[in-house]
Amino acid sequence: MMTLEKFAEAVSSEVAKRLGAGFHVHVLKPVINNGIVQTQLCIEKEGQQFRPSIHLKDFFECYKKGTGLQAIIDEILECYASAPDIPAGMQEIVNDMSFEKIKDKIMCKLVNTHDNASMLENIPNIPYLDLSVIFLLLCEETEEIAATLMITNKHLNYWSVDKEELYQRALVNMVNKYPPVLMKITDMMYVLTNRIHFCGAEVLLYPGLMRYCELHVGKDFLINPYSVDEVILFPTLGAEDAVVSQELADLIQSINAEEVPADERLSNHAYRYCSAEDKVICI
Repeated sequence: MMTLEKFAEAVSSEVAKRLGAGFHVHVLKPVINNGIVQTQLCIEKEGQQFRPSIHLKDFFECYKKGTGLQAIIDEILECYASAPDIPAGMQEIVNDMSFEKIKDKIMCKLVNTHDNASMLENIPNIPYLDLSVIFLLLCEETEEIAATLMITNKHLNYWSVDKEELYQRALVNMVNKYPPVLMKITDMMYVLTNRIHFCGAEVLLYPGLMRYCELHVGKDFLINPYSVDEVILFPTLGAEDAVVSQELADLIQSINAEEVPADERLSNHAYRYCSAEDKVICI
């Protein structure tokens, strides 16, 4: 049985043979959230600006379960054939990358500071507790997915804006475009995210939102940073709160290890909303 690396090389070679002249096929290994390396197949067509990348993880899982390599190649080529030459939203950005043109497309996302230390050196970011706010450019959005591009320090230099201006613009865009959603799961559990459940943990920064949640969950509620896409809120239990906080911390570590994909993890401990001070703190 091949490793993922060998599988990717075999897929790249076979796809290149099938497509023939005029195409350059190679394997990419970008580092995404939390230092996770994502193996992708990049297909470049001569004269085409857009270079689609196909994630190989799921295809590799199918291979390990017994799907033949040629059948996998067929499916990958079908995916490539169905992709547009360049998404309309991406074409707009290619045509005009000025700040005035793209400012309404700026988004932000919370990530773990420690686990993304290397990445944070090259991109604008704002500290928040033991997390960091990073910035994305919304290139394309459908009902199923939001395609984004990471904003780097080079973009800031090109636009001649600072990260504080970027943050304020991103927050306005997120509040307007992706309003918060608070869902009651049980009497002791609420899920907080945004309308598309993408970069949903960022709602922790929405002005006035914690006060609103307090009306439903109760004062000084606890926060489980479940993933980069959502957080879970729990009411406190008075004198038992210290015990509950520790149990919640243990639960978070267990969930992260067993249920949350490594590239979606946000933090390994709980937070608390302090009603008197109107702020979130680490516990």
